[in-house]
Amino acid sequence: MNDEKTATKVFAIQNIYDLRKEEKWIETELISLLEKNISTSTPGYRSRALKILRKL
Repeated sequence: MNDEKTATKVFAIQNIYDLRKEEKWIETELISLLEKNISTSTPGYRSRALKILRKL
């Protein structure tokens, strides 16, 4: 998810969040990915990432 546009990244992390109940490892990997990328990302990505992190 490095070279994608913000809308694509946001859509992808939302879909991964929605799939978190399918596999147990998804939630932990998603949390680490969001925490890693949140400081260097765009405001749109950051907003969605924070929203998802609050839900997790």
